[in-house]
Amino acid sequence: MHYRRASPIFRVALLICLCVFAVGPLIMKAYSNASNSLNNSDAPSLSTSELLWEKTYGGPGDDRAFCAVPTDNNGFLIVGSSTSFIPGKTTAWIVRVDSDGTMVWNKTYQENDGTEFRNALKTTDGFLLVGNTFSQSGDEDAWIVRIDDQGNVLWNKMIGEEKLDKIFSAASAPDGFVFVGLTDSFGNGGSDGWVIKTDMDGKLLWNKTFGGSGDDAFRSIIVTNNRYLIAGYTDSNGNGNYGFWFVKTDENGTLLWSKTYGGPESNKAYALTGAEDGYIVVGDTHSTEKTDVDALIVKTDLDGKLLWIKTYGGDNFDEASTVIRARNGGYVIAGFTFSYGKGQRDIWIFKIDDFGNNVWSRVYGREAFEEAYSVVEMGDNEFVAGGWTNSIGSGSYDYYAVRMKLAASSEFAARDLGYYVLAFLGSTAVVLLGCLYFQLKRQKGKTKL
Repeated sequence: MHYRRASPIFRVALLICLCVFAVGPLIMKAYSNASNSLNNSDAPSLSTSELLWEKTYGGPGDDRAFCAVPTDNNGFLIVGSSTSFIPGKTTAWIVRVDSDGTMVWNKTYQENDGTEFRNALKTTDGFLLVGNTFSQSGDEDAWIVRIDDQGNVLWNKMIGEEKLDKIFSAASAPDGFVFVGLTDSFGNGGSDGWVIKTDMDGKLLWNKTFGGSGDDAFRSIIVTNNRYLIAGYTDSNGNGNYGFWFVKTDENGTLLWSKTYGGPESNKAYALTGAEDGYIVVGDTHSTEKTDVDALIVKTDLDGKLLWIKTYGGDNFDEASTVIRARNGGYVIAGFTFSYGKGQRDIWIFKIDDFGNNVWSRVYGREAFEEAYSVVEMGDNEFVAGGWTNSIGSGSYDYYAVRMKLAASSEFAARDLGYYVLAFLGSTAVVLLGCLYFQLKRQKGKTKL
């Protein structure tokens, strides 16, 4: 029996195919396990060309913004608290601004001995404001205020008993609103994770607690397919260290699953968003060997199974406070950093892809303290980070908003080279195999003749 020697084209095509199968997984593994440690060159300051504007809002007191939400006409609403209006009292304060950061109007809202807003939702006729009221005894109650588009109160509700009962975040549900926080008045431990459900008019439908004998809290919630995904932290193991906590319930608050992630030291989750194939949860961790505190980001599948967990930051305290899913893919995280920038604490905003790899990172601040607790996407690669500053402004702290636009080239990352290599090898193999097919077909035709 005689064997025809393989043609050069076939040998080359076979070699390339073997390279694709052998080298491809290694490239993708290196890509997904890329180093997350950022150094100062990876987190440069926002350049003059990238900074569109920065604005402060406030008076002589302590004014701190916790949330910003987009409004119509490309503006946004900033909510938080202020001591500039009533001496000695904290007052819930909202500021509506246009796309240039110019204040359109502002309103204060006061109940009991003090108030604050921690979160806000855009509704069809205005906004839902989410916060808490304070009493002189130190107790706090959850406080929900529905306003129209001009800030006029439609209704407000207080929920709580004689102890500490506060909420941090809310989400819209098909039949009402869902709120999360912590409570000392209900539940099992020192504080428990707290979930409240109301109808569209603020009528309480139910409230549920989650946790054990330790201190537990929920900080953020999203609603997906009428299921509630909640992030927070738990110390129900009783060792004094918090676990990065992720919970799913049904529309009645019945627990579907509960997961914790992170190392042996304290790990806290502050915010989450949906992904194409699961969820992204962000917070911070003390479970680092070489640093103080790092930002911690977890990706899970739809059932809470861990896909990857990564830390981000430098040598000092760095925190991820909030996260959004970007329009052009990936996730944008905002928080603050002691490791980078020129101040004592600077706003930190960075983007990751679906594998957790850093796409770009920026810091912005002045000589003193700046922190970001919200980020709003205003357009492609254009964002507003909201929080507070004491470097500039009128008082000890002022509301602070920074609008930036990053160049499209900022989206390119070194890992893209891996995609290009795989694409080249794969397409070359296809072309050569096609040539081989037609050559063999031609030779077969000649043999028949």
